[in-house]
Amino acid sequence: MKPRVQGLDQVRADKIAAMQVKIIEGLNSGISPYSISEIFDMARAEHASRVQSDKKSPI
Repeated sequence: MKPRVQGLDQVRADKIAAMQVKIIEGLNSGISPYSISEIFDMARAEHASRVQSDKKSPI
């Protein structure tokens, strides 16, 4: 049984788990037309977009 993680630690653990899923999906998907730098740039842009939309959220 996994120990329960609370608060910010839970958020961090969830983000790590989501990233691990994406890495596995990427490894299983094969060759990409993008360089690793381009992939990281796209990921950073998506993250920045999400952070901006979170700041605008009234909740």
